[in-house]
Amino acid sequence: MLINLIVGGAFALIFLLLTWLRGRRSRRGLALKSLRLRLVLYGVGFVAGEVYLMVLFADLNWPRIFLFVAIASWGVLLGAGAWYRDHRRRGESYLAPK
Repeated sequence: MLINLIVGGAFALIFLLLTWLRGRRSRRGLALKSLRLRLVLYGVGFVAGEVYLMVLFADLNWPRIFLFVAIASWGVLLGAGAWYRDHRRRGESYLAPK
């Protein structure tokens, strides 16, 4: 199990490196803008969470359908967190009464 966690972390770091280099290459070597940087970091967070969920479900021998539900839930949770942080940063609130 420990080797799976190490390989999963290495996979997430490789994904980070590749997306970072691709983003820098598309900007011709300039630093990534705020939006692209956030997209890279949320993408890495999603990939890392997905890999660790696969490791967890493989070790527990749970049915595969639960894995798909867990990955979708992780994506929704990460997306909701990104949405909340973006609107908090802008000072907007769709939940507060007008």
